[in-house]
Formats: sequence, structure tokens, C-alpha cells
Amino acid sequence: MGIIQNTLKSILDVTTPDEGKVINQAWETLKESLPDEERFPNGFTNWYETHAEIVSLITLELRRPDSELEVKNKVYEIHSTEGTGGVYELGKKWTDEFELLNKDRDWDGEFFDEVEEFFKVKNYQ
Repeated sequence: MGIIQNTLKSILDVTTPDEGKVINQAWETLKESLPDEERFPNGFTNWYETHAEIVSLITLELRRPDSELEVKNKVYEIHSTEGTGGVYELGKKWTDEFELLNKDRDWDGEFFDEVEEFFKVKNYQ
């Protein structure tokens, strides 16, 4: 994690949810001006591959009929309250989180399973 990201994480740990939202919005704006190694810790190619998988899982979740939902989940909640734009932001946020959690990791065939497990944890926590 870069210095800026570590500092923001420390700040977020001691803020209220409303303050955290403002800080996250500021981070999203700031991140666009950072060099690629800060924005994409594993490189842009890895980021967009992860993003494609996260978006695929979100899309599958959104296509499930309500009758199949055992419990309401984060994707359902965001789509219901924030619409499509909120879902776009959720996909980007989860992609960034996954990439940071797996910075510099060498994949040996388990990438898709790891993305799916990450998605399940994030979606149903």
C-alpha cells in the first residue's frame, strides 16, 4: 500500500461513517492524479481483469430473481438505494480492495476462485 493509502486508511479507522464518506470521495478524486503504481498496485492489466470478474459476479447477482434471494445482500442493497451508478462504484471499490489485498501476488490457477470467494464475503457480510 502506498503512503497516501496508508494515511487515508488510518484516518478512516477513526472517523464517523459520514466523515468516512467524504474522505472516500476525496480519495477517489485524488486517486485519478496518482501515478499508475499507486492507482493500480498490480498494474492496469491485472486491475481490469479483476474488474471484469467482479462485474460478472455483480451482474449475475442482479439477474437473480428476488424469490431466489435467501438474504438481502450488498449488491441488492446498493442497486435498490443508489441505482446503477452506485453499482458501478461498488464494482470499482471492490476491484480496488481485491487488488490491494493481493498486491504482488503470483497467481497459480486460483485467481477465479479467490475473486469469487472475495465477492461472496463482501456481498454477504
